[in-house]
Amino acid sequence: MEGVNRSLGIVRQKLSELHGHGSHKASWRNLFLSPKVVEVRVRGRDVDFLRAEVFLADLNVLTQNEFADVFTTDVLIRLLYEDFLVQIRDEFVPDMIAKRLIEQKRHYYQKKPAGAGDYQRRLRWMVLSLQMKRELALRGEIFLHDVSVASPGFAMSLDELLSILFMDFIVEIQKGKQRELIRMIIDRLDQFE
Repeated sequence: MEGVNRSLGIVRQKLSELHGHGSHKASWRNLFLSPKVVEVRVRGRDVDFLRAEVFLADLNVLTQNEFADVFTTDVLIRLLYEDFLVQIRDEFVPDMIAKRLIEQKRHYYQKKPAGAGDYQRRLRWMVLSLQMKRELALRGEIFLHDVSVASPGFAMSLDELLSILFMDFIVEIQKGKQRELIRMIIDRLDQFE
């Protein structure tokens, strides 16, 4: 039981760092030396942001509210992004990545004409603004630049990349993989110790 509590403490600390709170004490020196942040925007449907909130509520039930005060949709998106950066560092194949991202962008964000007999709930799109450490954002910008150099015709912003990562996650939730995703997130946070 002690090992579980220690592990949850480490996870809580990492979530706090992802949320922008460090373990260092506040001081004037730290105020000026603290990392710079940038604002990024994630585009998604209103129902998908609600779905993310429900997922986080499920996470809190399964972890007995261990993360209720630190694990927000913002933190979830940053965690998905950090995980993506780790994956591409291990498997960087620019042409394949460019093709996949372009397909996902079209699939998630291209307007689809509604047929005459089709009933489709009118989708409301939202933009979630969140803060991210500048160095973390730069890693994504450099990655996108490298892919565009290797694959002419590829162009994507960091905001679009984050939106695609969010939508990929939502699709997995829709497939009924909540418990699997929750376990993956907890395991992923454990790796940061």
